[in-house]
Amino acid sequence: MIIQSKRVWIANGFIPAQLEINDGKITRIYDYDSQKADEDYGELRIVPGFIDVHSHGA
Repeated sequence: MIIQSKRVWIANGFIPAQLEINDGKITRIYDYDSQKADEDYGELRIVPGFIDVHSHGA
């Protein structure tokens, strides 16, 4: 599966890119619109590996 966005977080910044995903892992990164994308997220952000584990309360 290939997904793309104009705002993918790579190397400390958002860039236009495509991510190839196999078995739940990113296996390759392409330039934006260079391959046929299965999903196009447009201006929505893709932040690979970001996990927010904080919680509020006790």
